[in-house]
Formats: sequence, structure tokens, C-alpha cells
Amino acid sequence: LVLSLAGLSGAVCAQTYVGGDVGSTNVDGFTSASGYGQFGDYTFNDYFSAEAGYRRLGRFEVETSKSDTVRINLAQVSALAHYPLSDVFKLYGRLGYGALNASGYSSYNLISGVIYDVGAQYAFTKNWAARLEYSRVASDTKQANLGLAYKF
Repeated sequence: LVLSLAGLSGAVCAQTYVGGDVGSTNVDGFTSASGYGQFGDYTFNDYFSAEAGYRRLGRFEVETSKSDTVRINLAQVSALAHYPLSDVFKLYGRLGYGALNASGYSSYNLISGVIYDVGAQYAFTKNWAARLEYSRVASDTKQANLGLAYKF
């Protein structure tokens, strides 16, 4: 039993990864802003995984009676479908749920709903991979990210 559990824990660890990314966010009507995020993923097989993440999409200037800065954040959960092109390179698509919120001159929730993106991942070692993705997180909000992931 102990050996079975030890083998199971190794299999679970081999299928999880964590990472971070930096990117550029474009909200219609505003200038682009830089942001960053972190994510965790559980890979079920070569073709499907589930991911949760949190991103700071950036700081945006809002014109009111005075100039104010608003920070926009995104919390998300999603499913990813992978298409391996080789042992080290794959394409993926994401479909999930995201909650955008803003803080600044007036804190409020902006929108919650469906998010989707496309991306590519290159594993340059057994444990490390780089990824590039383009996301649509709201009807007026797009994001491009470059990230690094560590696989356990």
C-alpha cells in the first residue's frame, strides 16, 4: 500500500505545473498597459488540462474631473485543449471563466464571463517550458503574454 501511494503521488506531481508571465493588455479606448500573472495547472493527459490563475492586467489612466489611475485584475479558471506537434512543442486553446475587477478612483467589478485564448508552449528541458498566448478576457479587453512554467 505504501509503495502504491508513493507511486501515485509521483504521478500526480509529474502532471502539475506552476508558472508566471508578463504581458501587455489592451482595453478599447485606453493605451496599452503592462501586467503580470501567475498560474497553476493540472494536466490530465497530452490533450487536456485545467488551469487557475490570477493576473494584474495593468494600470490605466481614467479621465474624470481629475486624472485617476485604475488597476485591473483577472482571476480565472479554465480548461485547455492541447495539440502536441512534437515531444517539446504544442499548441493549445483555452476556454474558461474569468472575473475582472478594478480598483482605483472607484472600486467595482467590471465583468465576469467567458474568456478564451490560443497559445503555444515549448519545453526546453524536462521541467521548464516557455509559453506565448493571446487572450480575449472581455469584449473590449485583449492580452498577449509571455510566460515560464515549471513542471513538477
